[in-house]
Amino acid sequence: MVELNTGQIPDNDRRYEDLEVMLGRFYVSLLPLKDGDARDQAHFNTAVSCLNGIARSRGIQLPEEAIVQPRTTLEEAGATAAFSSASSLIESLDSLYHEFGIGMQPRTPEFVQKFQLATTISSVLVRHGVIRAEFEDMEGEPEPVRVRKYSSDSLQLSLEEVFAPAA
Repeated sequence: MVELNTGQIPDNDRRYEDLEVMLGRFYVSLLPLKDGDARDQAHFNTAVSCLNGIARSRGIQLPEEAIVQPRTTLEEAGATAAFSSASSLIESLDSLYHEFGIGMQPRTPEFVQKFQLATTISSVLVRHGVIRAEFEDMEGEPEPVRVRKYSSDSLQLSLEEVFAPAA
């Protein structure tokens, strides 16, 4: 069995267990994509791969494992709850960087995983009509790089509503 990191993250005031909760919340929030069309499923798989990579690089449980067997945290509230809206999902991407220091070192695997997670989530939100983005060619694939327009109504919808299949 692999020894998991516990306690305070070095050079940070957050704990490894809190990071597990955050990554688990991303996982639960994106879970409806698993039952979507082929593109939604591909986005879900990419996002999970990124989340797992971040978890491995930090020596913590993978998000799916953390949901099944959560470790004790200082703040138990919402440990496995999905983010409440597309807006909170977007804001939480920034929290990975600002609160946990994820992706701070350019050109590292963790930086690439955080960037890929952000572009994947942006792509999903573009597909589901929540945001419009400016795209640039990244390794032969168009990737959203800047939000150009958003629907404030859509940003406040629950993620289940955002990811629901079109009627």
